[in-house]
Formats: sequence, structure tokens, C-alpha cells
Amino acid sequence: MYKFNKINIPNSVIKLGDECFEECINPTRVDIPNSVTKIGNYCFKRCINLTRIIIHNSVTKIADECFKGCINLNI
Repeated sequence: MYKFNKINIPNSVIKLGDECFEECINPTRVDIPNSVTKIGNYCFKRCINLTRIIIHNSVTKIADECFKGCINLNI
């Protein structure tokens, strides 16, 4: 199994689709670049070890229940 602590999203990404990181239990940190404008439904659902996420002002829409079940996340 591949394990990682940080999700690095490339600057070429403009949208994080529905459920794209759902149930990724290992990451503790996500840096969302300025290129991203939308975050889809349940994108980080049940990422239980996620504690830090950086979201820039470029994000204009965060969909429903994007962070549902992220029990350690302080936004």
C-alpha cells in the first residue's frame, strides 16, 4: 500500500472532482494551489488524519459535505 502524508496538487489543476480524495486516511496536510477554483462533493470525506488544509482565495465553491468525517481537521 502506498502511504503519503501530504497531498500536493499541481498548479495545472482547476477543479477537485467529487470524491477525489475520499477515504484517503494517511494524508495529514493538503495544499490547494491558486489554480483551483472549485472543490467537489465529498472531496475529502473521511480523511480521518487530515489536520491541515490550505485553501486560497481562488476557490469560489466548496461543495456539500466536502470535509464530512474529517474528525481531526481544524479549518
